[in-house]
Amino acid sequence: MTATVTAPGYAPGQVTFPINIGACGSPPIEDGGVSATVHLAPNCSMTTTHDNGVGQTWTDCTPSRTYTLAESVAACDSFPGSSDYCFSSDCPDDAGSYGGEFAVCTQQSSPCQCWTFQGNGAGHVHVSEGGCVCASDADPAWY
Repeated sequence: MTATVTAPGYAPGQVTFPINIGACGSPPIEDGGVSATVHLAPNCSMTTTHDNGVGQTWTDCTPSRTYTLAESVAACDSFPGSSDYCFSSDCPDDAGSYGGEFAVCTQQSSPCQCWTFQGNGAGHVHVSEGGCVCASDADPAWY
């Protein structure tokens, strides 16, 4: 489903709602099973060009090094061919517990990239052939 949307600070754009299954069978977070990809052109006095950590950029009105669900979606959406394949994920921590590490991942092809926005690896992107997992401080930074 596609709809035209508006948001303060942005020109009108499109939003699409693909099916969201979560990583490794885990339930998606904060979206009830549906994720939204928003394509809006910045309409602000000062734009920021962000680096997704794996070679692409995107531009919006959000300051650099802001790690939120929305910015993780934008980082994922900037990866070629991923806009319909971005999903939110609750990742286990080192002890195997869920609830503190969150990322947005794409697995449109191997390897999987996960942009972590909450937890120890926030601000980093993990690239893995072995599945989608949250990043650590050792992984490349996105900003």
